[in-house]
Amino acid sequence: MRYKLLIILSFLTLTLHAQERNEYLPFGKMDSWTVRYIKESILLGGKTRALYVIAKTDTIRKNGAYPYGRNGSPWSTSNAYAKVCGVEKAAISVTPERRGDG
Repeated sequence: MRYKLLIILSFLTLTLHAQERNEYLPFGKMDSWTVRYIKESILLGGKTRALYVIAKTDTIRKNGAYPYGRNGSPWSTSNAYAKVCGVEKAAISVTPERRGDG
């Protein structure tokens, strides 16, 4: 009787631990982006560049550093904005890619 009870209990614990649950990290589907439009200095051509950050969908139209971690996003990108001696420059290495329906 003890062996049957032991087998049943071990089977129940194994089945309870075997249930998987998939959860995404915040913004883990990477389908929500904040776009920052940065106007570069005239010395560098004066172009307006778009820098992307994985966060709530938003548009920022001013030059300045982006406070990562804002809006609860744990993600960061290697897109960069720098202002050195009055010269403003944007470096872009991350852009969203269309997948499936959008």
